[in-house]
Amino acid sequence: MTEKGREYAIAKRHGDRKTANRLMRELSEASPEDMGAFAAGRDSYNAIPPAYKKPRRRRTT
Repeated sequence: MTEKGREYAIAKRHGDRKTANRLMRELSEASPEDMGAFAAGRDSYNAIPPAYKKPRRRRTT
């Protein structure tokens, strides 16, 4: 379940809603122990800072 938490964090970081929603549907049937492992995997990936910042494209009118 730790791997699924990591996959979820990657999907959220990259804006992949389809994968994030699929993983959350799978998680809705999980036990409390699985939820803890999922959170640990998610938090371990979120602790890694992004490799680069997203560009800020400001529109000027």
